[in-house]
Amino acid sequence: MTASAAPAEGPGGWAELVTPARLPTLALILFSVWLGAADTLVSVTLMPKVVGDLGGYRYFSWAVTAFVLGSIVAGATAGRAAERLGVGRGLAVAAGVYAAGCALSATAPGMFAFLGGRLVQGLAAGWLGGMNMVAIGAVFPERIRPKVFSAVAGVWAAATLLGPLLGGVFADAGVWRGAFWAFAVQALVFAPIALVRFGGERGQPGPEGSPLRQLLVLIAAVLAMALASVARGPGLGSATALVALGFFAGFLALDRRARFRLLPRSAADPRTVAGAAYAATFFQFAAVIVWSVYGAAYLQALHGVSALTSGYVVGCEALGWTLASWVVSHLTGAARRRSIRLGAVAVALGAFGLAAVLAPAPVVVSAAMAGLMGAGFGLSYALVIELILADLPSDEQGLGAAAVSNVQQMGNALAAAFAGLIANALGVGEGLTPELARRTAFPLFFALAPLALIGLAAAWRATRETPASAPVNP
Repeated sequence: MTASAAPAEGPGGWAELVTPARLPTLALILFSVWLGAADTLVSVTLMPKVVGDLGGYRYFSWAVTAFVLGSIVAGATAGRAAERLGVGRGLAVAAGVYAAGCALSATAPGMFAFLGGRLVQGLAAGWLGGMNMVAIGAVFPERIRPKVFSAVAGVWAAATLLGPLLGGVFADAGVWRGAFWAFAVQALVFAPIALVRFGGERGQPGPEGSPLRQLLVLIAAVLAMALASVARGPGLGSATALVALGFFAGFLALDRRARFRLLPRSAADPRTVAGAAYAATFFQFAAVIVWSVYGAAYLQALHGVSALTSGYVVGCEALGWTLASWVVSHLTGAARRRSIRLGAVAVALGAFGLAAVLAPAPVVVSAAMAGLMGAGFGLSYALVIELILADLPSDEQGLGAAAVSNVQQMGNALAAAFAGLIANALGVGEGLTPELARRTAFPLFFALAPLALIGLAAAWRATRETPASAPVNP
């Protein structure tokens, strides 16, 4: 049978995506996704070994805060960078910066140098993610983009399996620095190939100007919360945390009045569908970030498991997300609203469940709770994006889509730093022993869980007024 006679799947099918002309481009984009996805899971697995070697348990949460802070800055600048540099050069530069951040972490003589590396890695990972979205929009026609995003979800599933394996092998061998060198090498291989493959592609022109003032205030909020986490004494820590919340409120007010914004105007108004959906995203991610920050360390201290095993248990959250996201890709009508609500319930149950079972129950129970929590996001995340876009005016839809990731990162950054404040107040900053882990597991993992209830209420409100005919593109 000749190639021209081969059966086709029709418009938007997999056969149209994996043609010889498109497959190399798809593979390159998926490899870029791998760098960010696997790095996240590898780093979670490595952190107990890193702080054991470098010291700095007091700054444990800063590894996540620094990475997310870099991602927030990148998210606000990726579109403009793609426009000015072009996709090929933008991806190559981002990969080079990513390699430099990995090298800085790999050679770090102390905790602050390591955290600097994480900040640079987060900045580069955010650029890579943003450039990927530009590349997908520029290269693939709209009818096959859902298949591209399904392939991206598949990469996350692979990273869920391979990331903890890679991190666990390096951590258990006592050579955690090698994991960062491995990612630096991968990024350096990726950079010239991306430059050649996407050399002629450019991003869409954006408006002149930038949301610099709001971004600076947001950075101040995250840094203030990070400083609160290491403040000496509960009074100073609480006061600094209040300052951080004040900065965040100032950011929301400033952004709403600004000409060039990071968020749509209705994002901070929970009376609107979009505002409620953004609130659900913020509070749900804030409620569960403690698992990414401290989960592996507590599993190792409480149950004596290896870094490899703890990485896989923490990774069950990502696995649950990936599997559930495939389930909802074919939902239509009112089933989409029910899925968002069910997802919010699952996130809340998983967050409270982890707090309850982490210390007394076998490791497999914690894995199940993490999977339930991740499945909650998988059931709702993509549908929440479509819910927001259906509610926003046409001139804000591009901003609104990008803002979902920004809101997620804001919740992660502020809550990760706040989790560090709680952990250090409980004595974890001096080192995590099995006895201390048993005494502090419940209060630490319970402290942020109530935020999931706020997220649940917001998700319920967002879906209450959603038209059943709102379109969904999985």
